[in-house]
Amino acid sequence: MLRHPRGCDEREDHWLQFGIRLPISAYDPAGQAEQLEARLTAGDPRATAQVWGGSQEAAEKLGYRWPPEYPWDS
Repeated sequence: MLRHPRGCDEREDHWLQFGIRLPISAYDPAGQAEQLEARLTAGDPRATAQVWGGSQEAAEKLGYRWPPEYPWDS
């Protein structure tokens, strides 16, 4: 999970929590770790992540879709 803006406080009403589901298998843990690291650092993770929490107002203001009740199920 990632938060925006960096260093935000949950008591504030303008933060967002982003989540990314990453595929993991039993094959080559070191190779998978390298692939996951490359995926997370290739660009802005907010571009591929889903909003999982925070402020609905902040999500809408920044152009992000507010999540369903359980975003990890979507």
